[in-house]
Amino acid sequence: MNRRLCTFCVVALLCVTTSFPAFAGSIKAGSEAEAQRIRKRILATAFLDKATFGAKDIDVDALVLRMEQIGEKPALEEWVDDQFGLQPSYLEPLAKQMMADDGVDPLVADAWVQRYRHHAFWHTAMDAPDQLRQRVAWALIQICVINDGMFNNRAVDVTGELQYLAPLHYYDQLIKNASGSYRDVVMDVSLHPCMGNFLSALRNRKANVSLNRFPDENYAREVMQLFTIGLYELNADGSFQTAPDGSLIETYDNEDIKAFARVFTGLKYAVGPGGNTNTIWTPANFHASMEAHEAEHDTDAKTLLNGAVLPAGQTTMQDINGAIDNLANHPNIAPFIGRRLIQRMVKSNPSKGHISRVTQAWQSTNGDMKSVIKAVLLDDDVVNAISFNIAQTGPTTWTVNVSDNGTEDSRLGEPMIRYTAFLRKFNAAPDYPTGRFMLSDMKWHWTQGFMGSPSVFNFYLPDHQPAGDIVNHQGSARIPNGTLHAPEFENETSVVLNRAANRYRSEVYTEKSTHWLINNGAYSFKNEMTLDFAEAKALASNPEALVDHLNVKLAHGNLDDTFRQTLIDALSQESTDATTRARAAILSVIVAPQTAVTR
Repeated sequence: MNRRLCTFCVVALLCVTTSFPAFAGSIKAGSEAEAQRIRKRILATAFLDKATFGAKDIDVDALVLRMEQIGEKPALEEWVDDQFGLQPSYLEPLAKQMMADDGVDPLVADAWVQRYRHHAFWHTAMDAPDQLRQRVAWALIQICVINDGMFNNRAVDVTGELQYLAPLHYYDQLIKNASGSYRDVVMDVSLHPCMGNFLSALRNRKANVSLNRFPDENYAREVMQLFTIGLYELNADGSFQTAPDGSLIETYDNEDIKAFARVFTGLKYAVGPGGNTNTIWTPANFHASMEAHEAEHDTDAKTLLNGAVLPAGQTTMQDINGAIDNLANHPNIAPFIGRRLIQRMVKSNPSKGHISRVTQAWQSTNGDMKSVIKAVLLDDDVVNAISFNIAQTGPTTWTVNVSDNGTEDSRLGEPMIRYTAFLRKFNAAPDYPTGRFMLSDMKWHWTQGFMGSPSVFNFYLPDHQPAGDIVNHQGSARIPNGTLHAPEFENETSVVLNRAANRYRSEVYTEKSTHWLINNGAYSFKNEMTLDFAEAKALASNPEALVDHLNVKLAHGNLDDTFRQTLIDALSQESTDATTRARAAILSVIVAPQTAVTR
């Protein structure tokens, strides 16, 4: 790469780390009909980049066609309905099939326990038809977090299943419940042995004062703080409720934690074939919900949130069902989790109106995930986040002017989603013998990886504010509580930016995405994916057309006019070689701030 092309990367990289105004730019068209198609294409691409792991051209084409046939909003709603009608693509059976196809003995040391967990996730993200369900599951795993690092035992559990595939079993429950109810999510999470291990609810025993033993409070705390209702009482629009003195009102206190800890006593691994049912110390079973061991369950009465009482003498599952109902019916769960879902799929700072409408959908359907996700993705705040003005600017020239509503309607894209989108948009084609996408862990590049969260608090806090103007910025009246947040910036460090830019540079300039593992020669693999830049190369003789094409495809029309013209001028001064120009343009747009920040 010559010096001028290298400058593209450096300038774009620096822009990502500095403040910038709301984007506003323009795209040229040869007719009014073409301008209208560009508009629809931007809307379709922006929507699919939120609802999938990246908008592929074939899917954009189909959605644009339906927009023309039945209207824009109906086409989006139809797409959501169709997606939820697809069969779920599960990870654990895929990982097993991958190992079988590769001739890998899953129990030998050189199989590397993490390898096929990552292969299964990345292949599904890249290729599964039920993209919306997969994106919802990815949002849910960042709410109901576990880390897979403690599940690397190569042994089988009592059912004969591989212990190190247990995290995939946990994730598959989130995939299943992406179209169920959120109560189902919380119940299945609460009973899954992976969560039981991760937050120490497994073998949590009732109090024995003489032994100075009391129930573990870890899961009881996090199921309230992170998975359901949050720390402070909320209004339906996500704004804080306040006491007469202006202070925030806590949703629960230490007594509530103790009560919920007592609820979650007496859980053990499900008893396997021929197992002993008379002990809480049953062998590991990661492929069935935890079971009750009544002798270690606290059967005293328990007072839960809002004065609800679980009567004395109930069984473990009666208490757990009552506690989950108590949380699922709490008025906080809809605005609290609704805001989290909007953040993970749409934007960092949901408006009060958007949260209110998600809350309404939640409450009217008892947390039905299909209805909630529709409210998250199809809200006017989302569909209208990009504004257009189409004007004739010459005898045969029309201009699509693209603008947005500013910082409050934006979100820094997650590193992993940005990467999968890059691969999907350029039709990455794997050379692996099975035809699958055999990617391995990418956490080194992005500080974000499949089940690689450093703690139960996810890769970044939902209320993170990076240093700078945002800390003291007063949001508009649309924003609950007046403060703006930018969660993804918590791990967007200079190191991550540098690694990401180098990764994109390497892949763009080789037109390949290469993934490999060398493990003492045994089970080494290499998967080289070819990227398709043919469309960009075909436009390379016309730098303006090339930049406009990439602006729509990669940046949702967000490239501002200054950036756009600078890039056009730089490309015009380059070699006329189509490959050189196409690669330079793609890399410049991929690492541009206007592409990193989505609308």
